[in-house]
Amino acid sequence: MPPFNQVVRVLGDLVPTTVLSADTAIKTSPGVIYWISLSDTAALAIELNDSTNNNGTDRWAVDFPADGYGMWKFDPPIQCALGIYFDVYCGTCIVVVGNRI
Repeated sequence: MPPFNQVVRVLGDLVPTTVLSADTAIKTSPGVIYWISLSDTAALAIELNDSTNNNGTDRWAVDFPADGYGMWKFDPPIQCALGIYFDVYCGTCIVVVGNRI
């Protein structure tokens, strides 16, 4: 059997955020969200907003159980006209968002 070779597809300027654990403006101009991964030792609720602050339109949200983990791929990607704002209701989560810069 031939050796397994991992293939990573890079989509131009698609980048993951740094690890997020607090409310954060991911992007302050229009953007696109391709995926999100998260884990947490406590229950949490998160939202991705089309905004540069916490006053924008919720584009995606999830309530998550304690000791959970998950990854969501958005196809089609989530379009944000104003910016991308990450809103979290817990301080112990580990979240990374794949977006286009």
